[in-house]
Amino acid sequence: MEGKEIMAEPMMQVPAQPVQPSQIYAASMQEEKVKTMLESSSPDRLMLDLQWRIKGYVLNPYTKRWEQLNKGDVELSPLLISRYLSFASSLVGENTRWAALTDGEINNLMVQAIEWVTDDLSSNAIEYNLCEDYSERSRIGIILLNATFVTLKRAQNGIEAKHIFDSLNMHENLGGAAGGRGDSILDKLKRIL
Repeated sequence: MEGKEIMAEPMMQVPAQPVQPSQIYAASMQEEKVKTMLESSSPDRLMLDLQWRIKGYVLNPYTKRWEQLNKGDVELSPLLISRYLSFASSLVGENTRWAALTDGEINNLMVQAIEWVTDDLSSNAIEYNLCEDYSERSRIGIILLNATFVTLKRAQNGIEAKHIFDSLNMHENLGGAAGGRGDSILDKLKRIL
């Protein structure tokens, strides 16, 4: 067989199956669902919500604007707000969101959060102008701890990440086949991670 060159036969291309409008619509709806899920549970959004809630505001569902509950309330210390947002962001960031935390890890983080909040509110009550206002201290602590614990619970054993990845339609969305835009959900997740 020396000197004889073997030519490979050209590969037969399998014609692409036509994409049905219902498939495009279903892929688009699935992508929108995942996008909404990602946005609603994003740490940035949670930090914004925490900031307003700690200040005593509530989101009006009709106007989508933050409104102060009691107009006569004294403004909280900016130092309190910045400390609490800094603390919360260390626990509810993207790393936690995509983590697979064990029960023990979550319990340890919860204990640390409770200890820090109670210590901080007690030690800095004068600085925060909350000396005799125990109900306000409780309100602030509950808001912060609740947001933290809910995020940690979603990270238990990777529930948050698994839920989002399970929501993806592997065939259509992972490769960007939905519409051929090249900006699939997986592409967006890669940018985040």
